[in-house]
Amino acid sequence: MEEKRGMNRGSFLWGRSIHNIRIERLWVDVTQGFGGKWKEFFGLLEVYCGLDAADEGHLWLLHFVFLEKIRRDAELWRTIWNQHRMRLPEGGRSSPAQMWFFGQVKHGSRGIDDAALWMDQQQAQEAIRPVDSAEHSQDDALYQLSEHEGGGAMYGVDWIDMEDPRLLSHRSTSRPLNMPYVAVEPPDCPLKGDQEGWLSSLLSAEKDVNDREGMADVWEKALDAYNAFLDVSQQQGAQT
Repeated sequence: MEEKRGMNRGSFLWGRSIHNIRIERLWVDVTQGFGGKWKEFFGLLEVYCGLDAADEGHLWLLHFVFLEKIRRDAELWRTIWNQHRMRLPEGGRSSPAQMWFFGQVKHGSRGIDDAALWMDQQQAQEAIRPVDSAEHSQDDALYQLSEHEGGGAMYGVDWIDMEDPRLLSHRSTSRPLNMPYVAVEPPDCPLKGDQEGWLSSLLSAEKDVNDREGMADVWEKALDAYNAFLDVSQQQGAQT
């Protein structure tokens, strides 16, 4: 951001992540409205329904059965969240979708055009400069204040929300102490031949099941079929 937008403009907020209260607040909403329920559901599958999180075959089956449901649920949550009305600092309420739309109307298209990523720094600055406004200049001036005055790493900090018990509780229980890089590769399908197609046909009638008990039943049905397919494959391997 600083390479393309220029130094000391506040395009990127440096400092501890808790200073970015907006994303902290959003993570609370994501966890409560979307991620938390799936985590709890998978925990119940481990306790009561035979899911072994250390078994790569079970992880593949989990993806096979629930990944599309998770994607649809994420899209539904995103749509609902973008339409929900939230309190504005200047007063009144508006939805994220409304703020984005009227922001485009008021300020014009903002952001970095993909083409700018392939320009050198001078070309990128010339391409971006026309969209700058007096409001942006005011933001730049605020960012260049000292940290004691609310600039630099203190720029954009919402000090009131930093004391919000709900946000602080979520941060203390959900944020790891360190952020190591984790490469997540999709698990390989352990089934052979037409077995994956047969499993898909077996579960096709269950694709619209969305309640927790129903999805647990679908998992157990899929796990039974999966284990049966593995037994058949092992028997065929022993005979050859």
